[in-house]
Formats: sequence, structure tokens, C-alpha cells
Amino acid sequence: MARVMLSSEEVGPGVLPPCCLVCGAKAEGAARASMRSVPVWCYFLLFLGFLPFAIAYVLSRQEITVSAPVCSRHRSHFLWRQWLLPAGILAALLTLVSPVVIQPDARPFPPTWALIGTVALLAGTVTAVIWLRQTGVRVASMSRDAVELDGVSPDFVSALELGRADYKRRMQEWLERHDRAPSSR
Repeated sequence: MARVMLSSEEVGPGVLPPCCLVCGAKAEGAARASMRSVPVWCYFLLFLGFLPFAIAYVLSRQEITVSAPVCSRHRSHFLWRQWLLPAGILAALLTLVSPVVIQPDARPFPPTWALIGTVALLAGTVTAVIWLRQTGVRVASMSRDAVELDGVSPDFVSALELGRADYKRRMQEWLERHDRAPSSR
């Protein structure tokens, strides 16, 4: 997989080439992908508790929305990756509190099966999130006016570079024509 830098002007609808960002096939549409970047040090604050982490996360994260060209096979590539972590945490919490409904007078509370199930769901969710973040299209770095994506298709990078070269050539031709042509105003 390859890495590509996109300017904030390139991430809008209809600007990127019609080549799937994930596999390089012909794109059949665009997926709206919210790309987020949080400094690594932010995650170490989890050792101090959830509140310091949440505050640092909200204050330090950067976000950009990319209109990512995708083929029919990858139209949900970004969607389910975004929802996996919240869904896993919700499932773990439901497993932890379900004994209130199923066995309200169980001792010990919560029952061992609920604790084991919760830990297993959280461990599975964290493992899946780490694996998906390493295998999918992801943010490598981000600034105010650009985003660098990792894990993109080499074919997409080639198509993007061809489009950029064509744009520069057409812009240069336009500038040359308008520099030499007399103004009509």
C-alpha cells in the first residue's frame, strides 16, 4: 500500500480521480470519510483516567472530511471502521449491566459470566480496532491545510499524480494564452 498527501482543496466532492482509494478499481461513487488525528501522547492519559483523556482528545484532535472515491466493494470501508469501537464498548456495557434484568438478585454482583463476557468483548474490540487501523486507509499525519493518508492503493496514487500533472499543464497553457492575449476590458 502507498502513502499520499492531499491538500484541503483536493478532498472535496468530485476533485479526486475516479479510482478507488482502497483497491485502485474504477470508483462508482464517493464515501464521506471523517478522518481524525490525535497525538499519540493523548492515549497515555488513559492511565490517569478517562476524564483527562477525553479532555485532551477533544482539545487536540484534528479532523477533515474526505470525499473518498470508492468502488462498490469498498463503499462501507470507512463507515464500519468508524462505528466498530463505539459498538464494541456499548456491547460490553450491555453485557455488564444485563444481569440486572436477567438475574436481579444474583450474588456476587455482577456475576462472573458478565465480567468475563465484558472483558472478552472489550479485548476483542480493541484488537479489532488496532488491526483495522493498521490495514485500512488511515491518517498518517494532518495539518491545517493537508492530510497524509497511508494504506491507499498505488493505482490511486498514480491516477492522482496524472491528474495533478494534467491540471498543471492546462493551467500553464491558460496562463500563457492570457499573458499574451490583449485584455478586452
